[in-house]
Amino acid sequence: MPERVYADGDALIKYGERGDEMYLIRYGKVRVLVPDSKGGRIEVAILGRGQFVGERSVINDKLRSADCVAQGKVQVVVLKKRDFLDLDNPLLAWMLDYDAVSAVLKSLPAFKKLKQEQMEHIFDRFEARQELYQGDVVLSHGDLIEKIYVVKMGEVHLLNSEDQQVTDPAFVKEAGGFTFFGDACLEAITKCPYTVRVASEIAHVLSLPRRQLDGFLGALGGGLTSKGQLLAALRQCKSLQALREEDVSAIVDAGDPIRYSPGELIAVANPTMAATAFYLVRSGELLLLPASVQLPANITEVDVTQAEQLAVGRLTAGGLYNEMVLSAPAAPLQAHLIARAPGTVVTIFELASITKALGAPGGLLHRGAQQQAQQQQYLQQQQQQYLQQQQYMLQQQQQPQAHLPGAVVPSMAQ
Repeated sequence: MPERVYADGDALIKYGERGDEMYLIRYGKVRVLVPDSKGGRIEVAILGRGQFVGERSVINDKLRSADCVAQGKVQVVVLKKRDFLDLDNPLLAWMLDYDAVSAVLKSLPAFKKLKQEQMEHIFDRFEARQELYQGDVVLSHGDLIEKIYVVKMGEVHLLNSEDQQVTDPAFVKEAGGFTFFGDACLEAITKCPYTVRVASEIAHVLSLPRRQLDGFLGALGGGLTSKGQLLAALRQCKSLQALREEDVSAIVDAGDPIRYSPGELIAVANPTMAATAFYLVRSGELLLLPASVQLPANITEVDVTQAEQLAVGRLTAGGLYNEMVLSAPAAPLQAHLIARAPGTVVTIFELASITKALGAPGGLLHRGAQQQAQQQQYLQQQQQQYLQQQQYMLQQQQQPQAHLPGAVVPSMAQ
């Protein structure tokens, strides 16, 4: 491959041009400059030996997004687009993958303070690159988003539930010329609001499962470790936003933090029993199992693998569950809560403890006669539905091997 030498101040790449070359730096450093709002340029990065320059416009067929200028003497290997498309070089492919992943991870707040060696360890946890073709589906509407997806080459489109193409810059984002989505899974595992489909003839997609980052929770902040972080997490709850700082602090003090092992049951959804607490994940991860999954009586632990298959959602550090109990008539939990990750710590806030700590503040935890009547009526309806469900299950059990599909099997520890 041909090589080229640039003197100090020479431009390898100019903003806005269409490029058909990319460069591998063999010696020297290259400054990356982008336009600012005042007509000047801002330095956003300095690239060095072993790094690529200009690969993004070559891969994605886009205009140059920055000026790249030699800082001192620079020697590069020149790779033209036609050579790149015909090249089957695993090392080159790996370096391009690394460049795309690095650009995306460095744009996310959770990763900005990581050291280079930590970044390399995370890169090793990315799944093998997928080669997808036009029309292939990356995620379907309603799928759990459990990975960060990086589109190294190609484009994707979003389709809503009516199969109409839409745009959502808060969902599909861009960093350094690369498209990515799914980063919300760093905070909570949720269902995908769109179908993500490949729009270009071909796309290369890299993905990082959220669970692969469990070992890096310390590097990413270690969950909620300070009282200030706990206060900020509780402020997510609308019912607490109007309270004084000292009142929210009293609620934090009233909470009971408990450590759980993977598979341990934290709370069981009982349709005949009103919930009397809400939950804050301080570290680790929770699985949310639908209340329709019937758990054996007196069970304390389940098989995590089976539970993951049935989960309708997940919560990570900072996640709140059932906080509506603070301002609405008491109702049963809508899901079973199960610890998924090692070192999961959950603070349980019982209404009785909060009421005692705050002296039953007006309008927040007080439930008058009308509210109590609504609660009683609601529970009676739930009990009636529960009895009907039990009667149906009894009829099903009279048939050989009848059981509720998808029931979680107790772990061997019982």
